[in-house]
Amino acid sequence: MIVVSTVGLYPDILELGKFTEIGYKRYFETMAFHSNPDDDRYHDIDVTREVHFESPWAISEIDAEDRANEMHEQVVKEITKELLQGRTY
Repeated sequence: MIVVSTVGLYPDILELGKFTEIGYKRYFETMAFHSNPDDDRYHDIDVTREVHFESPWAISEIDAEDRANEMHEQVVKEITKELLQGRTY
């Protein structure tokens, strides 16, 4: 199983109303991983087994929740299409 994860817009704990970058000049990012084969309840990721993809994965603007959702869905579509075409990750 592959898990696609999009995270972002983390509040800055030191300044109310501000947000912390989650990487260099980005506030949202999407990554994909194989799930841990020993976890059949929550399907937590296995961080040692990242799945690479071509779709955009980072957003540098703060007010971009809708774009982050679209980015996530695009990655899901890309990986699903590749799997249906027989690609193995």
